[in-house]
Amino acid sequence: MDVQTADGTEGVSGEFAALAQDVYAGDPRWIPEEAAVLAAFFSASNPLLSRMRVRTWCVPGRSRLAAFVSDGLEVDGARAAFFGFWESAGDAAADAALFDAAASWARDAGAAVLYGPVDGSTFGNYRLVLGGGGDWLPFPGEPYNPPEYPERLERLGFEAFRHYHTRYASFDDVGPLAEVMVEPAARARDAGYRVLPITEELWLERLPELHAAADATFGHAFAYTPLSFDEFAAVCGASFVAKMCPHTSMIGVDADGALAGFQLSYADFGPIAVAGAGDDRVPVSQLEHRSAFPLLTAKLGKELPAAIPKTTGVLPGHRKAGVMALVGLEIWRGIRERYGSVVYAITDVDNPVQVLTEDLAGGQRNYALYRRGLEGSRS
Repeated sequence: MDVQTADGTEGVSGEFAALAQDVYAGDPRWIPEEAAVLAAFFSASNPLLSRMRVRTWCVPGRSRLAAFVSDGLEVDGARAAFFGFWESAGDAAADAALFDAAASWARDAGAAVLYGPVDGSTFGNYRLVLGGGGDWLPFPGEPYNPPEYPERLERLGFEAFRHYHTRYASFDDVGPLAEVMVEPAARARDAGYRVLPITEELWLERLPELHAAADATFGHAFAYTPLSFDEFAAVCGASFVAKMCPHTSMIGVDADGALAGFQLSYADFGPIAVAGAGDDRVPVSQLEHRSAFPLLTAKLGKELPAAIPKTTGVLPGHRKAGVMALVGLEIWRGIRERYGSVVYAITDVDNPVQVLTEDLAGGQRNYALYRRGLEGSRS
């Protein structure tokens, strides 16, 4: 079997890049992988790889895989490795060969467990989609894969150990949630908290605060990997804020003007990002709200776009002050003015907040993260 392998900071082969195009050929729901983005990720100039060891493997036309070991990263007290960028044409022998090679490499690097799919770190894309109710197009950043991938991973010795979902809702569904926010929002306002819409200028001005807030807010999350400020700025700088909806992305500040919380929201650009959009398709790397939103509304015609309130955080010391209700209520007003439905994405099923959306009738899509011990390889 012809197995190509390389250091992951030296780029990927044409065969590695071509495999995803082959796997999803003719699938109008796929959001195409971009060759330039893939090449930039697997390069020495990618700041996210500066503290990782990375390896790639490819059996041309059959399977591809990358593995990552981050210095000092442990999960549940054990050294962790990730696999990601996996695509497979369904050749079980090729999949087994690559995963065994990745397991051996990760074990030699000191890892005890292999987790995935995770494309480098949980700051990037991760998880497999398992399915669920509804036939909505995938949105940018949502896992998307052939339906047989979960079963293939299980045959390779992996088990699903963390589960997530996205819930879809109409305004009628969500109305009662907005009502719940009124009283705590008033309490926060009385205490001097204010809401500021996120602009590029505000975002970049407060980037040091936001960098510190990421660690304070998400440090408890699965396999969280702290970023230096330079790394954070590279990932979450001007191009990052340009994708947000400026009418439904807000920060909350306290009476002294210090950052207290935030919520980042997006339009669901799936209809203009999927392969089925044809000549009108906009690559994800080029999606900016200002230019893409008019294209989206033109594509949908009389149908209003869906809003995706996605990333939420409240800093320690402000978590019982009603800050999130104050921010959320303002965002809700913006959503009512510009959107037709809401997509709550992507939530860990163990998140206490998810109980607020469990009765939504719009449907649900499910995902999982997998793991495999590295005590031995499996063929």
